[in-house]
Amino acid sequence: MFKLNDSLLKLPDSRKVKAHIINSLESYWISNSSYISKLPIRNLSSIRIKIPLKLISISLPKWAQQYGIGGEVLVPQELVEDFDKNGFSYTWEDIDWFLACFLMLECWHERIWEENFGPIHSYSFRLKGWDSRAWDYAWVNRIALFLKSWSINLFEQELIQHQPIFPLSNIHFTHDVDAVKKTIPIRIKQSIFELVNSIKLIPELKFSSSKGKLLKAIKFLISNDDWWVFENLLNFQRENEIKAIYYFSGIQKNRGFISWLIDPSYDISSEKIKNLVNKISHDGHIIGLHPSFDSWRKTEELLNQKKLVERVTSQDLIKCRQHWLRFSWRDTWTSQFKAGLGHDATLMFNDRPGFRNSTAISWCPWNHLEASAHKIIAEPTMFMDSHFYNYNQMSDNKRRKTIYKFIYECRVVSGTASLLWHTHSMSKDYGWTKGYHESIEFVKELYDSI
Repeated sequence: MFKLNDSLLKLPDSRKVKAHIINSLESYWISNSSYISKLPIRNLSSIRIKIPLKLISISLPKWAQQYGIGGEVLVPQELVEDFDKNGFSYTWEDIDWFLACFLMLECWHERIWEENFGPIHSYSFRLKGWDSRAWDYAWVNRIALFLKSWSINLFEQELIQHQPIFPLSNIHFTHDVDAVKKTIPIRIKQSIFELVNSIKLIPELKFSSSKGKLLKAIKFLISNDDWWVFENLLNFQRENEIKAIYYFSGIQKNRGFISWLIDPSYDISSEKIKNLVNKISHDGHIIGLHPSFDSWRKTEELLNQKKLVERVTSQDLIKCRQHWLRFSWRDTWTSQFKAGLGHDATLMFNDRPGFRNSTAISWCPWNHLEASAHKIIAEPTMFMDSHFYNYNQMSDNKRRKTIYKFIYECRVVSGTASLLWHTHSMSKDYGWTKGYHESIEFVKELYDSI
């Protein structure tokens, strides 16, 4: 257990918690939110959050077990701490479900970690001792389905004319345009990735695989592949009737060594990129902003980069995703909103797939500095290409199963989320196109069958 200053973050009172959850999950109740509000849910007046996050299993009643995993959902341990202290047993009727949703939806434990130790910038491994089961399923969506079922079960006579309508599920295909040609910084970065992966395989006695990774690192460093993949990608999307969001960089020039190494190096105002952006827009795709590595809490930087992309597109820019997923619960959404942005898809981990906030919905997150909801909309991203090929050395079979698992989860809970495939990873150098095609295959399969 870590020694924390838990006074840095104060939970809103139960009335605000309830209102925020009912509003954030409103697509599940539609016009029947008053019945959710009437549910006899326990109200915990105060709790003390403990770090790291630990979860406990709660068995759902028989009439709602289909909304759990094995008939159960997970909630933070603090919700039953008073029962455990006194040696009492507890059931689903003893849980403050609104608070459970709030703590997971808003990643309250992670926010406390950030206030004490600084932002993790989207690397899950920095959350020491965390209960990673929080990221495996969209627990908040499952609780919403349970609460909806509870209201129908309890108020059946009053709701007899209302069918249990569920919200539409949406999975958004997105592309971060990090590179349009092979550059020295990218040669260095990806070769290092492959070299590290080669070294990791040695203790596992996978010498053949390790040698393969080493040779791949050398080949990547010296090869001269063409990374202008857009004609093939756009043709494929037309054939498959896919509309995507393309996030472009608005950096005019790199500033210093870190920017040179990390940030995209193309100039969006060049004629070639302008023509590309116009072609993408003409095909019905959305253009968004991919802010620089160091802009995650700099309103002026965000605004300048936004204006540059807007000059090229001749349209207002609303959507964004921070480069390298650089993110702070305290600063990023506030800075984005002040810069005139209205929709962010940064919420994801760099090093693993899953649901960072145990949720698959677009919502206005809680602003703990203002004690009210942000006006910007946040949408979680479930996974990206590098999860399967860089951070985790997955076999083809494991990759397919993992991609299917998260798309299935989003679909079965009627959720909304993004998935990310970088455009340059579809080059021959990377060879990650197969995973992208699998994602599309599974989305079509699941959306047609359920």
